[in-house]
Amino acid sequence: MDKALSPLASRVVLFGAQEELFTCKNIIIGLSGGPDSVALIALLHEISECREDFPSLHAIHINHNIRQEAKEDEELSRRLAADYEVPFAVYSEDVLALSSKLKRSVEDTGRIVRYKAFRSYIEENKLQDAVIAVAHHKDDLAETVMLNLYRGSGLEGLVSPLPKAGDIIRPLLCLRKAELAEYLKEKKLSFAVDATNLDSDYTRNAWRNKIFPLIGEHSVKDPIEAVNDTYELLKDDLAYLEEAADKAYEEARIYKHGHPFLKEAKTNSLPAAIKSRVLRLLWNEIFSSLTDFSGKNTKDCMNTAAANTRLAMPFGRVFAKAGGFMTFCEEQEYEGKMKDIACLMGFIVSSEGSRISLDTGCSKTANLPNSDIQIKCEIIENNVDIAYNNMSWFYPLADGDETFDAILCNGSLTRRFRRAGSDSSKPLGRLLMSLHVPKEARSSVMYLELSGEIVWIPGIGASCGIVSEKAYKAWTEANGGIEPTRFVKVSVCCVEGKEEYGSV
Repeated sequence: MDKALSPLASRVVLFGAQEELFTCKNIIIGLSGGPDSVALIALLHEISECREDFPSLHAIHINHNIRQEAKEDEELSRRLAADYEVPFAVYSEDVLALSSKLKRSVEDTGRIVRYKAFRSYIEENKLQDAVIAVAHHKDDLAETVMLNLYRGSGLEGLVSPLPKAGDIIRPLLCLRKAELAEYLKEKKLSFAVDATNLDSDYTRNAWRNKIFPLIGEHSVKDPIEAVNDTYELLKDDLAYLEEAADKAYEEARIYKHGHPFLKEAKTNSLPAAIKSRVLRLLWNEIFSSLTDFSGKNTKDCMNTAAANTRLAMPFGRVFAKAGGFMTFCEEQEYEGKMKDIACLMGFIVSSEGSRISLDTGCSKTANLPNSDIQIKCEIIENNVDIAYNNMSWFYPLADGDETFDAILCNGSLTRRFRRAGSDSSKPLGRLLMSLHVPKEARSSVMYLELSGEIVWIPGIGASCGIVSEKAYKAWTEANGGIEPTRFVKVSVCCVEGKEEYGSV
């Protein structure tokens, strides 16, 4: 284990330490049999022979069944893995047929097949702490950057591929293709040659075989190295923006029933570069992938000026903005998320037609049917025990006053409500609309009814009773300065007693 590493292997070790590529227990190597993947397994095997703490190596070959030489490539890969005593597996797929079925390019389909095979191998063999190593090098990086540049990509596209992205590592991004070719020559390693790499009709090959050499004739610097230098500068910029976006996302995010929402007030003043990333973080947390969530989708979400907005997104999903909150959801979840937003706004929401009678004459807790909400009624004998919040209503009782029956219900939007201190009343539906409550949730908003009159709407206020210090003072002034000492209290809380309903 005290063997000296070759210069290239030493550079891979240093690069791996800088990028934290080899902190895992298992490395799954994509071994096509081509020169790059052969160099990858050879270099990683060399390092593993010199380092006792290096991860265990595994090699996977995927036969795409496209080229006539596919079987020969498979056998070459098998022999090489056997020479290195590395566990080896083959996965076979008719990529051309699958490409037609998926209506994707052959290149995209091949990529899907490869990564599915890598992860299947990890799962089938119950490998813990495993990563997938692919053989992209500096020349590949330059080609990808330029392809993305001329697709109109943003910063993420110009900093691609990354040395480490999720469970994928790229240990050869510190090396040029010519260096790998020289290493293979020195080690006398055989490899397969894909003749399609010489065909410049393919876009990537055109960059490799025509455009970069032409630029090199007129450039003061090797164009591959120049692109890689720019990549490194942009990578630092991207890291800074992502850190700022992560912080902004944490500050703007709030959960309801385990689903994340963004507070619009926390995102309005964000720079566009941060806000767009915050929206992408939200999409990724909800759907666990950014696939097909395009820059146009991001801009559409950012440019919505209306208070209440619904936009169609890829895969039948929806962007929803209402009541000062934003989220993404599946189409069938939309109505439920609108009700969750109403809850986040400070309202109590239950299924339409909910109705529960409250006996205020004794301390009692009742569950709202088909809900995670509890309604508590109690008698308070001391005004010191009053604690104001949006979810509690107090009704003063004079000496000799009896308690009363009340009803907590929802459903009717034509009922009128007059807030204490106001000279006029409004229909409940119009009042909720003026507060930007999503229309899907308005008939589900609960209110307290007393003798046929709406006396309290949690999240809005009361027409009588006390819900604040200001209301308490107004009541005592109206009653000659006499302070009440007995109250009926109606309050709302979560069944578990942990989640707060509505903002205070």
